[in-house]
Amino acid sequence: MKTLPFNVLMKAQRSLVRSARKGSDDEDDEGDLEEDSEEDEFEADRRKVASTSRGDSSTKKEQVMAQLQEAAQAKEAKERRERRAKERQEAAREIEKRSDKHAPTEMSSRKPVSRKRRVVETAADVRRDPRFSSLSASQPNRGLFQASYGFLRTQQSSEVAELRATLAKLKRQEANHAGARAQSEQAIRVREERANVEQALRREEARENERKRRERESEVVRNEKKKIEERVKKGGKRFFLKEADKKRLVLEDQFKRLGGASEGGEGGGEEKGAKRQLRKALEKRRKKNAAKERKSMPLGGGGASSFSRRDQDPSAAPVPKRLKMGR
Repeated sequence: MKTLPFNVLMKAQRSLVRSARKGSDDEDDEGDLEEDSEEDEFEADRRKVASTSRGDSSTKKEQVMAQLQEAAQAKEAKERRERRAKERQEAAREIEKRSDKHAPTEMSSRKPVSRKRRVVETAADVRRDPRFSSLSASQPNRGLFQASYGFLRTQQSSEVAELRATLAKLKRQEANHAGARAQSEQAIRVREERANVEQALRREEARENERKRRERESEVVRNEKKKIEERVKKGGKRFFLKEADKKRLVLEDQFKRLGGASEGGEGGGEEKGAKRQLRKALEKRRKKNAAKERKSMPLGGGGASSFSRRDQDPSAAPVPKRLKMGR
């Protein structure tokens, strides 16, 4: 080493430094590759954990939202029940304060009155159908209507006949297989069907009777108007029927028909039926007039006799309402 010149030693040192530096660079590259691979593995793990945590967080978020929604609905339902109970209590308390439950509600004086006032009263808007309004259409022609839709009466009559036949069939089934104490499904179904058919039949019969009654009333009024027109042609004075006159004419026609049927009936059954109808009509009219008279009498129809009796003998028992009405 001592015999070597200085420049050779310097060159050798430089070459050693280069080789050492190159070896360190290779090691650094290998270390970097190892670190990169380790970092890639950790990054994959982190991504996997993040994806799973994200899915769990979304599921938990949905669960929390559902729980919050259920809690809000339960709270709203509870508030609604409490509000209804409070309204019922206030209504009951308001009724207790009144002298009578049918008395009008008393407004509180503590509630402030609005300063706004309606200066000009305007008529309320009333909606009307131009097809049936007298302002945009003429009066309906009942005769034309009956002539155009007369086929409906035949159809209604056939429906009533079918309902009667069905009701008779169901009554036979109920008598044979579904008695009053039978609890089978078939018995219950037959009874329910029979009740429904019977109700439908009563409704159709009532509709038919109402239609006949209206036709009879219109016929009576039409005949009276014809008589008035004939009287005017002969030189008489024209007058118009009032509602009271129309009711009187209809009532007279009703009793005349019932009385004529009872007097001129050929068969015994028809005569008895006409007499029964006349008796029922007279009884109904009598009860109606008696009810009107009782309303106009003092003390609800009891008369002064019961009042004076209580005054004379306070210990006497009150007269029942049924006996009062029968007096």
